Amino acid sequence: MIVRNQNSRNVFCITQLHHSLMTGALADAWKPDFTSTLNAFDKVKKAALLHDFGWLDWEASPEVNPETNHPHDFLDMPKKAHLDIWRNGLFDTAALDPLIGLLVLRHNMTLAKKDAESDESVKKFMDLMNIEDALLEDHILDIMPELNRAELKRMSAFILLMDYISLRMLMGTTRENPFGPPPAFDGINFEMKPLGNAPETMSLSPWPFAKEIFEWKAWGWVHKQGERFESLPAPSKKDMLFTLVPG
Repeated sequence: MIVRNQNSRNVFCITQLHHSLMTGALADAWKPDFTSTLNAFDKVKKAALLHDFGWLDWEASPEVNPETNHPHDFLDMPKKAHLDIWRNGLFDTAALDPLIGLLVLRHNMTLAKKDAESDESVKKFMDLMNIEDALLEDHILDIMPELNRAELKRMSAFILLMDYISLRMLMGTTRENPFGPPPAFDGINFEMKPLGNAPETMSLSPWPFAKEIFEWKAWGWVHKQGERFESLPAPSKKDMLFTLVPG
């Protein structure tokens, strides 16, 4: 869940599932001839769409951060919750398609990797997921001989870039960027930054999309301190327009 401050008592909450939907839309907008076309691109786009599918149960009744009395932002969640979400994401998506499951798994393992040395629970998670990864990879390369390990890495890099763009947009132009520059794809280094005083507008260079601009109307909920998220009244649901333009 992406939690954006509005005032001293209210925050605007955008679910990871909605962010995942936006990530899939960005992948679908990619210009086919911007770089070499990815094999099985329809499945890659579906993996981008479903990469946060594991959040479904948690976001139906999200845990509250005791320091803020609002739902946890995805950056300050308890680690155990993240591990459960990532595990669910693998098994839920692999049941749909093994390639999609592998790409979702690898995306989550990329996020978990940075904590593996300092957190024993993350290390155990990574050890188990590495076994799942190897089994899935062998199976996919067996049933899809047109793929190879290098192409699987390209697929993961593409999803990581789409995820980054979506998160940066939804987190807003005034929030400090905790991620650094966008991840490279096919050797291309991208630059993404807020666009002057334009509200909720960012620029991206070079421009990889078929559309002249990318607009996304996100929906989320206004949460008041102490409210039960799953009991929020209908008027709490709001829309917010986000725009991405060529840099």
